[in-house]
Amino acid sequence: MKERVEKFKIIACKTLSIFAAALVLFTGCSKKEAAGGQGNVPVLETIRLGVMADTISAYIAEIGNEEGLFAKYGLKTDVASFAVGINTVDAVTVGQMDIGYAADFAMINRLGGSPNTILRIFSGLGEGRFDSWKLYGRGAGINSPADLPGKSVVTQLGTVIEYWHAKTYAATGVDSSKINFLPVESTMEGVALIQSGAAVAMWANARPAESLNKIDGVHPITDLTPVGAPTLNIALTTDKFLKEHHSAVVKYVKVVQEVYDLIEKDPQRAAEIVNKRTATPVEQALITIRSQVNYVDLDQRFFDALSSLYGWTEQSGIIKYPYDLHTYVDTTALQEAFPGRGNFK
Repeated sequence: MKERVEKFKIIACKTLSIFAAALVLFTGCSKKEAAGGQGNVPVLETIRLGVMADTISAYIAEIGNEEGLFAKYGLKTDVASFAVGINTVDAVTVGQMDIGYAADFAMINRLGGSPNTILRIFSGLGEGRFDSWKLYGRGAGINSPADLPGKSVVTQLGTVIEYWHAKTYAATGVDSSKINFLPVESTMEGVALIQSGAAVAMWANARPAESLNKIDGVHPITDLTPVGAPTLNIALTTDKFLKEHHSAVVKYVKVVQEVYDLIEKDPQRAAEIVNKRTATPVEQALITIRSQVNYVDLDQRFFDALSSLYGWTEQSGIIKYPYDLHTYVDTTALQEAFPGRGNFK
């Protein structure tokens, strides 16, 4: 009996040893898979991108994903589309998005909306052409900005469109205080106001412009030439994300450059990709693509243009908390991605 007990102990010990070894081996494999991905597929770092619908920012996300460029650099995207750029800024501010996109006025405005903001500009994403947006008017008597005093005109508060209105009327000698501005959340809301006759003028491009052109009596009365400066496209994030996910920001600007290279080489193919992923008509996507001068940089010219805009907004009383623009521009990731870019004083 004693001998049988001893044999049982030996067998039990061997069984436990084999089980323990298997457990260690299994655990080790699990750790490897967690670190490197199942089947040796790399684990991708997810970045949440806030884009503006029907703009180059949305096209960057769609083309970058369709062509596998984000995955190429070890990134996965969670994309959210917003009606206007200011919404992406707010989404980044509250932690809903990691990286956002905005036009210059919206960004300058939000930086001055609170003291010591967490927002940071990390790159420029190109600029719009002077004829990329037009001020459309409806009616035989609406032929120039000089015809708008006393009339209802569509605007979007907190966006670059406010700036365009102010600069255009100042350049053409129009007293903007005599214009009845009707604020909307999106350009398509503005189109509806023009259609109904509740407003006689609004800024538009791309799809909204096409919709306006179909309305009887609507015609362009000016473009951005009186504004005197192009609209700058800005990439933004938070100070924390820029520090804790520096490599992700470096990779992001590299993806954008590759997307821009593809657009430059074959705009038709780029538009077809956008159509495939979003159902945006190819011709409409081409209009948006051709309305932009695409580059990834924030050089002295870009910074000076931002500074000039800041000066106007501060002088106009739009900035609630005046600030030093240098404090909120950090191009370290851009400089790492592309040595020689992102330099300014």
